Amino acid sequence: MALDDTKTLAERILRLEQKLQRLEKREGRPPVELFDNSAIRNRKIIDDLLVHNHTHANLSGLDADDHTQYLNTTRHDVTDRHTLGTVVPHDSHSSLSNLSNDDHTQYLNETRHDTTDRHALGTVVPHDDHGLLSGLGDDDHTQYLNTTRHDTTTRHTLGTVVPHDDHGSLSGLADDDHTQYTKHPASSTDNAIARWDGTGGRTIQNSGVTIDDSNNIIINFSETSSIPLSEIKTFKGVETLLGFHLKQAGAIGIIGAADGPTSIYVANRFARELLPAISVAAYSYMALVPIIQPPIIKLLTSREERKIHMDYHSGDVPQVIKIVFPIAITLIAGIFVPASVALIGFLMFGNLLRECGVLDNLAKSAQNELANIVTIFLGLSIASTMKGETFLRPQTLLIFVLGLVAFIFDTAGGVLFAKFMNLFRKHNKINPMIGACGISAFPMSARVVHQMGQKEDPFNFLLMPAVSVNVGGQIASVIAGGLILALLGNL
Repeated sequence: MALDDTKTLAERILRLEQKLQRLEKREGRPPVELFDNSAIRNRKIIDDLLVHNHTHANLSGLDADDHTQYLNTTRHDVTDRHTLGTVVPHDSHSSLSNLSNDDHTQYLNETRHDTTDRHALGTVVPHDDHGLLSGLGDDDHTQYLNTTRHDTTTRHTLGTVVPHDDHGSLSGLADDDHTQYTKHPASSTDNAIARWDGTGGRTIQNSGVTIDDSNNIIINFSETSSIPLSEIKTFKGVETLLGFHLKQAGAIGIIGAADGPTSIYVANRFARELLPAISVAAYSYMALVPIIQPPIIKLLTSREERKIHMDYHSGDVPQVIKIVFPIAITLIAGIFVPASVALIGFLMFGNLLRECGVLDNLAKSAQNELANIVTIFLGLSIASTMKGETFLRPQTLLIFVLGLVAFIFDTAGGVLFAKFMNLFRKHNKINPMIGACGISAFPMSARVVHQMGQKEDPFNFLLMPAVSVNVGGQIASVIAGGLILALLGNL
């Protein structure tokens, strides 16, 4: 019955009961139940129907077996539902009984396998082991060679039985019948460099040049030698005491000039692998001039020498001389040291821009914006070569030490040379301190010398002479770099 029909029926029953109660009150009779049906006698059932309390859980008789079309525990656990066997064992193969029965006759077992009729090759055991077979010594495989059939001369068309098996037993091995190979010399000299004999390139002979176990090259000159000893050049691989070859040593030595561009230029030509270390060392020592030079100067000069005054005569330099000077310096340097033209040319070109008087904007740009841009690109270019595996190693520290030594010798050499010149001057002595300005650290070195002179004598003005020497140091450092390029370039 549908829910709506049930609800309608319940409402009708309530209305009938209410009508019956009104009649009984009117007639004064006690109330009686209109129906004896148990399905509606209980008012609670009617109330539940009216409030729609139709939840499945509230139904009674849910455990009654009134759905026989479905399997339950009882109907499921019957054998006729399981045609494969009893209820439990068919779920697990190990639970089946009679597994040891020989009910698979299509397969061999120990009984059926161990019969002679299954083994047509022989008895049961011997055919499983080749060593148990008889007649193994019979020569029944004539398609194969054995000792007897192999050791016949007819099987060996190259010669007798033994000699063709051993190359050393062959005759005629000394014949020159392998022309595709080069012949070795009849005798050899220890550590001798081999040379070709003749133009055919067939025979190798010993040469007069040997390399000993320490990699020293020894040349034995004959009286008929066509190359004079004076014309023999130094080999590229010759190393200095500290392990650097000559070109690397030259690139390191230029650090003492305190000229960053020259150091980079020479290192790029001779020792590109050392370029990062040399560049950093050169610019570091240029910045450390106020720390490095004063102790060296004080060590080599006396207080009286540091107090020496130097005359300065001011005057105007003609414009023509200012213009001719950079051109003349470039030409002279190019004639005597052609390798320095690139360096000295750019240095003098900047001087020409400043002094020509018609390129003021370009000169200012070259001194400021262009210089800053070039410095940035220079730093980036050098930084790109500073790989950890080539820079962070003990050799870099050694380069710094050698660069410092070169810088010290450069400073000391200038001071000592000035003192040497004073030996030949009775009047107008040269203050030895300005000799330290003969490096390319312009104008820092000149300022350091001027300040040291001021400390000794407040009235001693060495700035102009020091600046003049400092400018000369710039030009000299470039020429020194060119000389190193010229001297070591052909090695």
